[in-house]
Formats: sequence, structure tokens, C-alpha cells
Amino acid sequence: MYHAGTFEGYGICEYISQRMNFRARFLPPITLTIAAVLLMVIAWITGGWSLGYCLAPLTFTSLLSPGIGSTTKTRSERFAMLMGLIAGFAVALIMPVFHQQLKTTTMISCLGVIALYAAVLSALARLLAQRMPSTTAAGAVILLSATWLTWPIWATALISGRVSGWLISLHPLFVINSLTPQLGNWTEQRVAYQLTNLGQDATYQLPTSAWPFVFVYGAIAICLEVIQASRARSVAV
Repeated sequence: MYHAGTFEGYGICEYISQRMNFRARFLPPITLTIAAVLLMVIAWITGGWSLGYCLAPLTFTSLLSPGIGSTTKTRSERFAMLMGLIAGFAVALIMPVFHQQLKTTTMISCLGVIALYAAVLSALARLLAQRMPSTTAAGAVILLSATWLTWPIWATALISGRVSGWLISLHPLFVINSLTPQLGNWTEQRVAYQLTNLGQDATYQLPTSAWPFVFVYGAIAICLEVIQASRARSVAV
């Protein structure tokens, strides 16, 4: 009787432990997926199935990915969290496909751009978190990403003539805009037109291909992961 009770108690404990491990592993990514969907619902209420709706994930990625990178401890945990975030955007971007605003291939390409951008931000935040508090690291990357995303606005006074092609080709906003030409140019949207002189005093051309963005951001993400891994090994030694 004692042994049976012992084994039974052990089985219950193991079951509870497995349930707790399942929740710890899958609940955070699922929560991120739901949060991403809800944020995209807000974007839809604000602007409908528009170019702004397709660009909204970039803003949310800039706000959420650094926190993911700075707080997760392992690469697999960070990957799961990022996939949860991208899954939420995927669910949201399926809706314009159903409404024939986007093609399926276009949606997949947009998700690829968003995923690479998220990978770079999270990897950079993880690297900085090795040297500073996680909150500070996330805040620094959020500030950096906001500066990069909004340079077409804050650099308006500095922009004249023709804008360098690499600035446009490596900017995720313009890359996604080039993938969705049927939705119009971002610089010609009602609000953006008032905020930037791109397409007015300064001429530019949308990227003809997303591959430069893919190669550069992919290389940056890999380099950051390698540096982060080497630092972690040196600290362990």
C-alpha cells in the first residue's frame, strides 16, 4: 500500500509538473499571438484594409520585439516568442487576402520582412542585455528602431534632391510598400503627405526587390546571434 501510494503520488506530481511546463512554454507565445491580433484589430478599426494596416505590424514589432529579446534567456525561448508574435500578424493579414486586397504570396513576403526585422531587434536587445539591465536594453533598441523607422519624417528638413537608394531599399516600410503597390504609396497617404517631403522636394523610388533587405537584415541577425553566443560562452568560462 505504501509503495502504491508513493507511486501514485509521484505520478500526480509528474502530471502537475508537465502541465506547469506546458503552460510556461506555450502560454507566453500564445498570449503574444492574441495580443498581436488585438492590436491589428485596432489598426483595422482605425484605417480599414489599407496600406497603413499592412504597415502597422512594423510599429508593433518595434515596440514588442526588443522586450522579447531582452527578457528571454535562451534562443529557443526567444524564437518561440517571436513566432507567436508573427503568427498573430499572419492571422490578421489573412483577412485582406480574403477581401482580395492582398495576394497570398504578398502576405507571405510581408511576413518575411516583418520576421527579419523582429529577429534583428530581438537579437540586438539580447546582446545589449548582457551588458545592462533588460529594461534599459529594450528601451534603447525601441528608441533606435523608432529613429530608423521615422527618419522619412524627422529628417524632412535635411532631405532634398534624390534620396540614396540604399536608405529606401533597407527601410522595412518602403520594402512592404513596394510589395503592395496596389494600396498606393506611403508618401501619398493623407497623413504622411503632411509629414514628409519624400515624393515632393525629395525624389525616391520604391525598391524593385526585397532581396537586398533580406540579405542585409539576415546577415545582421546572424552576426548578432554569433556575437551573443560567443559572449555567453566567454562568461561561462
